Amino acid sequence: MPGMSLPARRKRAMFELLAAGSLSRTELVAKTDVRRNTMYGDVTALLSQQLVRESDALAAGVGRPRTPLEIDDQSRHVLGVCFQAGRIEVGRFNLLGRPQGELLIRRTSARYSVRAAAELIARLRNRKTFAVGVAIPGFVDRQQNRVAFSMVFPRLKAVSLDPIREAAGDQPLVMEAESQAVAARWLLTHARAPQQDTLLIYFEDGALGAVFLVHGRPNQGCISGANELGHNRLQVKTRRCYCGGVGCLERICDSRDLSAHGLRGGLARALAAGRVDHPAIQRMVRLLGVGFANAINFTRASHVIIASHLPGSGPLIDRLISASRKQVLPQLRQRVRYDRWPEAHGRSAQSAAYLALTALYFENW
Repeated sequence: MPGMSLPARRKRAMFELLAAGSLSRTELVAKTDVRRNTMYGDVTALLSQQLVRESDALAAGVGRPRTPLEIDDQSRHVLGVCFQAGRIEVGRFNLLGRPQGELLIRRTSARYSVRAAAELIARLRNRKTFAVGVAIPGFVDRQQNRVAFSMVFPRLKAVSLDPIREAAGDQPLVMEAESQAVAARWLLTHARAPQQDTLLIYFEDGALGAVFLVHGRPNQGCISGANELGHNRLQVKTRRCYCGGVGCLERICDSRDLSAHGLRGGLARALAAGRVDHPAIQRMVRLLGVGFANAINFTRASHVIIASHLPGSGPLIDRLISASRKQVLPQLRQRVRYDRWPEAHGRSAQSAAYLALTALYFENW
């Protein structure tokens, strides 16, 4: 059962099934506006690939009972591969993004991390694997198949990803920056494609990224996503970033920089303890608010989502929304809708798996 890319029409059908939970063939025809015979042929192909399955027929008044279709969450899986500083996390996940079995975790040095990831992929990949998703903090150059720079490889430049491509074999392979994985997870867990342009900002301790979604697809640039935010710089003193600059927004939300302004114990511990009003965190909020507002003023996004998985991050996100709103152009303030997503998870194999699932549910991710 080798992996293969799906035609756009079938991806649309898969996404409609994901959003609805179950649909009959007739309902799929109505949802996708595809000719009946064409859709019936697509369903036959999806059934043969074990991507969808039929559930028990339901009576629908007079006539033949309808047979609902649903995503097959048992037969196939994707692999999620997450790079973190000093370790690799890999796991199998079903077509709804839920874990199948235990995660494989390997601690490794930066120099050998790509090789370690390739070995773990080769161990878990089999004929039931549909796709492989790889999430790496930093700049992923897909054309050159390498990482331009990343906090995972602070002293290494242009790290080749060829071993991972070879380990993935003939399965679709999606390698993107960590923030793209968060965006994929948001889209698929909410099971909808935004009608408005959406700016999703994700932060954690020492890491900050953004994705600008245009009609539910990331705005693509010359390298990875086109809307890098963590390495935008303000005229403030910080530690030198691994990108070589000073004043990067990523450094402003880094516990090591916050400690220079009196915060002890780290950002996560402070938020879990409800110390969101600490002067160092207030300063961070003010500066990040400026950075976020600059991004909003530039993109003019209609919808802004601020996400984090840090414990107790909800009140912090509320303050970041307030701080950025004050800095947004007055003409935009009432037009921009903010949401918070404190349940986001960035650095995890599960988020990387959602990247793999884009090969199943989205066209031109």
